[in-house]
Amino acid sequence: MKKSKKIAIILAISATFGGVWSSPPERTYAADIIIDSQEEFNKIINKQDSNWVIGKAKSGEEINVYLKDSASGNTIIYKGIKSNLSLLGGHITDEDNNNNTLVLINCKVDTTNLPSGGADHVIGGFTGGGNDANNNRVILKDSEIKAHIFGGDAHNGDACNNLVVIDNSVINAYSIYGGFAYVPKEKMDETVSGVANNNTIIIKNGSNLENSSIFGGYLTVTDLDKEQLKGLTADQFKKENNTLVLDDWSGSVLKVRSCDNVIFSNVKLSDFLNKTGEKAILTITGTSDTSSFSNIIGTDTTPITDVDGNKTKPINIGLSFQGGQDINVNDTVRLIQMTDDGVDAIIDEDKDDKIKLANDGTAYAGVSQVVKGELKFDEDNNKYLDYKITSVGLNDQVNVVNEGRAASAAFLNQSDELISEALAGLNLEDKYGFETFAMVYGNDSRYGTNSDLSINGWSGLVGVGSNNKTKAGDFAWAAFFENGAGNYDISTTMNGITMEGDGSTVYNGGGIAARLTGENGVYGEASLRAGLLKNDLEHGLQNQNGEAFGYESESNYYGMHIGIGKIFKLENDASVDTYAKYYHSTVKDDSFTIDSDRFEMDDINSDRLRLGIRYNQGMNREFNVYYGAVWEYEFNGESNGYAQGHKMEETSLKGSTVIGELGVVIQPENSPWSFDAKVKGYGGQRDGYSGSILATYHF
Repeated sequence: MKKSKKIAIILAISATFGGVWSSPPERTYAADIIIDSQEEFNKIINKQDSNWVIGKAKSGEEINVYLKDSASGNTIIYKGIKSNLSLLGGHITDEDNNNNTLVLINCKVDTTNLPSGGADHVIGGFTGGGNDANNNRVILKDSEIKAHIFGGDAHNGDACNNLVVIDNSVINAYSIYGGFAYVPKEKMDETVSGVANNNTIIIKNGSNLENSSIFGGYLTVTDLDKEQLKGLTADQFKKENNTLVLDDWSGSVLKVRSCDNVIFSNVKLSDFLNKTGEKAILTITGTSDTSSFSNIIGTDTTPITDVDGNKTKPINIGLSFQGGQDINVNDTVRLIQMTDDGVDAIIDEDKDDKIKLANDGTAYAGVSQVVKGELKFDEDNNKYLDYKITSVGLNDQVNVVNEGRAASAAFLNQSDELISEALAGLNLEDKYGFETFAMVYGNDSRYGTNSDLSINGWSGLVGVGSNNKTKAGDFAWAAFFENGAGNYDISTTMNGITMEGDGSTVYNGGGIAARLTGENGVYGEASLRAGLLKNDLEHGLQNQNGEAFGYESESNYYGMHIGIGKIFKLENDASVDTYAKYYHSTVKDDSFTIDSDRFEMDDINSDRLRLGIRYNQGMNREFNVYYGAVWEYEFNGESNGYAQGHKMEETSLKGSTVIGELGVVIQPENSPWSFDAKVKGYGGQRDGYSGSILATYHF
């Protein structure tokens, strides 16, 4: 026996939806005990391990295996074993038995030779004596089971919030119970409770259940008479909100009973389109019994109509579709059908009141599509139930992709001003010759997009150049390398679940720039740049099962700017710099997939005009303080694209921004170094602040 060995069993477990289907985040179980060989298991059944109990029937026959003193909280994993005895995650008779997890991986369990009705079981948690079996789990993967499956089994108590997962496994000629509540006749009084609520059964992958029946919540009270029902309430005896999830699964079963919610999850349309007369997701083949697909309140043998007053409650049908599918109006999927030699009908009468679509018929496909549909019944003999698609639209959450691309483009645009500042640093009066420079820029900004996009990060610029005196004036040129890394946050909501996305963007590139300043103070400048922009978003989107997805995008970019200005010299080495600058950048298109959905993103083009004035307070040539005001207008800055063929809502950076700046230039006497440090504040389309420092070395 191996204790506390960590094995990850990852489950996307379903939650009841109360009109809206959703799924909680993945849950990881770490095993307390792992039995991973037949040799280890044989030691247990041969009673060579005192930690285990081999249970016996009243006749003395060995019937099951469970941990000694195993009331609650066990996690047991069996791997690759064969057993002729029943397996239990937890077993107790005189207290509650909760929070057990029993996992069988590549196992074979055959209980056909054990006494039926009390021994042929695989159980997450069992208790007797008027106690509860809640929050237990049975997970079967790649296994073959000839035994009844119980998430939680309570005798004379409650069995609620239990989970059974059947993953690529065979259950041969036995039944599956999410929660099983059994109340014997002799225990019946006004204090007794038998409740089987909020249990979930998940069937997935290639599981074979053709000879088995499914019961979401099972409540049985034996041989009641009306005298025993006096004083009882519906709260004492009920089974509600039990869920069956068919996760990328199709096949046949004998019966489906006591499932308030039936979820057809991750449906692959192509497997069923145009096959309504041939193939359904769920085929029911049981004997002639109109309750073979039903939700009976009270006992599963004799309905407690005197307590509840209503024998049946509506079954809620929920759907979701796999991503990457082209879905069209009028596409029809057969959800349920009865075989001709099987049960009489899905619902015998009043079907419109007994089977309803959850969430007003809304279904989700991947991360990008929202589907609306309606139920279609077999009007002749109620032998089948179809889902017909009436509309297909875009899931609003995909707008985060546009937002993320816009964030990257906005961050890239911020670096435009670094080039102008570097040119000004090279083009200092009376500083001539070869020069090197480096600039660091940090910012925290928010943009007035659809979701008030925020982004922060650092950018850098390094390069070489020279400033030379010519007949036309002082001419400065530079070649540079640029780099930046930023982060942004995005939140989306789907099915009432909010997803917080973390985005990051990185760019690397280079370019050339030049500036000419005449003796009259008039100057002109220009630059060209190009590089690669990367955008990475984590956990920004979710699919119909609550799984989180992001994306990675890589796009080439290029940009340019031109500018003109005039420096007016004032007394005491002061001056006023007025200028107009135009900036253009393009982030090229890209395509990628998210949860199999195709995303095709257009180019993002930015065109900005900047008008500014700066007052330089020249206290002396070594120390210069300046103040400035700028108005900038973005004419474009639109991010567009398509998700699975549907056009996404545009995200635009268009609008005006007002900028205020305060800086200082330091030029130590007889030093080749000069420094320019500044802070800026932004308001309007862009809100926030930034700071930068430029260091230049003049040879």
